[in-house]
Amino acid sequence: MNSDQVEGNVRSAIGQAKQAVGDGFNNPSLSRQGAYDNIAGKVQSAAGGAADALQSGVDAVANIDLTGLRDEVAKLSKSVADMLQKQAATTRDQVVDAVSSVSETLSDAASVAKEKFVSVEADLEERIKGNPMMAVGIAVVVGVLIGKIVKIT
Repeated sequence: MNSDQVEGNVRSAIGQAKQAVGDGFNNPSLSRQGAYDNIAGKVQSAAGGAADALQSGVDAVANIDLTGLRDEVAKLSKSVADMLQKQAATTRDQVVDAVSSVSETLSDAASVAKEKFVSVEADLEERIKGNPMMAVGIAVVVGVLIGKIVKIT
């Protein structure tokens, strides 16, 4: 019981006494003052009870042990961090493998293209040597066509 409850109970008792004296001596002013003090005392006492209840609730919340919750949050954080590290490592390995595979494919394609170009170049050189007049005629026709295309645009 706190001081508000004690003071409220005392004020309520005094108010009841004043009201009884006012009623007994036919003094309406004293009777009203007694009724007012009685009600005010009951309100003060109720407020003190509510304050006690609130304080006990606050004390109960303050006494809750959060150590277990902290431990669980720490474990969860570690698990998530480990999972993210493993996923990052797996993703990095997949990217490295994909880049390596693409690099090999491009290297192979470049080698094949180079071989075909060398083959076409050798074949073209051989045909030009075998028939030089035809090569000059084809070159003239290609030159005229390019000239007409450039002139049009």
